[in-house]
This record gives sequence, structure tokens and C-alpha cells, in this order.
Amino acid sequence: VWGREEVELAGAGLDDPLQARRQRPTERKVFSSWAHGRGRPSPRASVDCNRQVYVLAGQSNMVGHAKISVMERQLGFEGTRDWWERYRANGSWAKLDDVYISSLCNGKVRNGSLTVGFGGSEAEIGPELGFGHQISRHLGNISSSVIIKVAWGGKSLYKDFKSPSAKLPGEVFLDKELAELRKRRTDASMDAYKAEYGVFYRKLVSRIKSTIQSLLPSSDDALTLAGFVWFQGYNDQFSDHAKNSYEENLIHFIHDLRRDLDSPKLPFVIGTMGIWGKKAKSNRIADAQRAVPKHGPFVGNVVAVDTAEFWDEQAEKAYKTWRQDFENWSRWGSDRPYHYLGSPLFFSKAGVAFADALVSLISQGG
Repeated sequence: VWGREEVELAGAGLDDPLQARRQRPTERKVFSSWAHGRGRPSPRASVDCNRQVYVLAGQSNMVGHAKISVMERQLGFEGTRDWWERYRANGSWAKLDDVYISSLCNGKVRNGSLTVGFGGSEAEIGPELGFGHQISRHLGNISSSVIIKVAWGGKSLYKDFKSPSAKLPGEVFLDKELAELRKRRTDASMDAYKAEYGVFYRKLVSRIKSTIQSLLPSSDDALTLAGFVWFQGYNDQFSDHAKNSYEENLIHFIHDLRRDLDSPKLPFVIGTMGIWGKKAKSNRIADAQRAVPKHGPFVGNVVAVDTAEFWDEQAEKAYKTWRQDFENWSRWGSDRPYHYLGSPLFFSKAGVAFADALVSLISQGG
């Protein structure tokens, strides 16, 4: 189970999250079933036993491509200033001592107390900022938190994140894909191509386990795996197979993750695709994502959050004339529509909603 990801984590070095962390009560000592007692912790990664772990995973919109510079401009305008002030302290972007994040995004590792800069680069944010701040507000002084963020851009569920129990596509589909691949790699074989299915699922599970293992303080203490947020879907839009199988593949994904993480009722939040907001035409991936929580065993422990609610209409309006009025555009957005216009308002509000949904599931016993 412990592969190269674990070596990478140790080599990167984890900052000590307790160094400046305020004291927390320790009455509620809860152990995760699979993490308890395995191996030795990293000497630089010791954390207290009263820590809740949340996993944020997906593709590029979980990575996050909203520039901090846009947030800083919005601080100067009425209507957006108040939103961002809640993320600041002493005249700068707050660093939360009670929320530690270990992030692996597009192969880049970054660890530390949660603040801005845990998106696709140190100049960007994703959903983690709003999520972590909102989790901190919910927990207050009851517990501190760890966010494990794992995301890669341009990855599909049907192939890259395919979980073990999900079916491979039929031979006709595979033959067609292999023929396309051989235009770039003439020596590609069917066996090697099939082996590429599920690679990022395996990397995801390995990363989660190795990160928790590195954070374990001792064989007597453990962390509680409290919830999982999934924000993905864009790369499953480009074939009938991927679209038609998305609901079934996501059901398998959740079942398999819960088994592989030894957490059979792990609360699970799905961020539905919401590009172009409420005015968008029906999207088959988003429809499939909304259907999954209605699947019998998932009722009450899986929920979908409609991210179309947070589409930034002001950023869209500015995007239409960004070449003619870049100054106005730079106040609202920083990327293409498929990255939700790089709107920090979108990503922070989506993160808040993910946290609210997860806390609601947990409070209901999900």
C-alpha cells in the first residue's frame, strides 16, 4: 500500500502544525479504524489526537485557478470587501492555526497552516480556502482539522479515476481509443493501455493513506477520517461512454473508496458541475452527480452540492469584454469559463457550501 507517494511526502518535509497552534481540548479522543497503530510517524509531522481529517479531491477545479490578485482588488470595492475581510487578520490574509493542509496538486506538494496560495500555484486558490475557514467556524474550539487535498487537472472518472469494481469500457471503445493513442505512441499495446485505467484512483488512495500515516503522532493516537469532497466531471463529457457510465462509475468510486479507506459510512459530498450557472442547458454529468445520492445505500450519507448556485455573473459579464477592458476583468476573474472564470468568489463560496454540506451529513450521523 505504501508506495512512491509516501517517499515523496517524506522527502518534501511536513511543517510542524503544532508549532504555533493554540491549545485544544482533548476530551473527544476518536480513532480511525485503519490508521490506528500503523508504522512510525514522521518526526516533523506530530499532531494531536483530536484532529478531524477531510479529503478534497478531483480534477482542475479542485486544484483551483482563481488568482489572489483578484481577491486583493475586490478588497477595495464595496459589495465584495466584506466577503474577503472574513479571510483576513491583522491586515493580511489569515493563516489558520487550527486547520492544517497537505496538498498534492498536479504533482506539486505544499503543506502548512491553511491560508491563500494552496491552489494551482502559490498565487491561486481553490475550494480549500472557503472550505477550511468554514470548517473552522463550525468546529470552534471543539477540534482542529487536517485537509488532505489531492487533485490533478484533465482527469476523467471513467478512465483515470476508475475504481477497482467499475467496469472497463467495451472492446470496441478500447480499440478506438488505442488507435488514437497509436498515432502518438506507435508501440502502445492493449494490455499497457488497459493498465492506465485507474492509475489516479490508486494514486489518490495511496496519497490519503501515506499522508495520514505521516501525521500519526504515535501508535496510541490517530486521526479521524471525517469526510470526503469530490469536485470533478469536465473530462467525462467527451464520449457517450463516459457520459452514460458516469453515475455507475461514481457509485463504484464511492463504494471502493470507503472500502479501501476502511470507512464504510464515510460522509461524501459531490460538487456538481456548474459551468455557466443556472442558465446552462442540462448537463448529463451534473444530472448523474445529482442522481448518485439517491442510490439506496447512499441516502443520508452522500449529498450533491449544486455549484451552479455560485457561478459568478459579474465575472462572466467582464469576461465578454476582457480584451477591451482588462482592468475591469482583472477585478472579477482570471481564467477561462471551464475553470469557472478563475473567480475567487466562486471557489470560496463553493468551498463554504461543501463544508456546510459535510457538517450537515456528519451531524445527521451520515
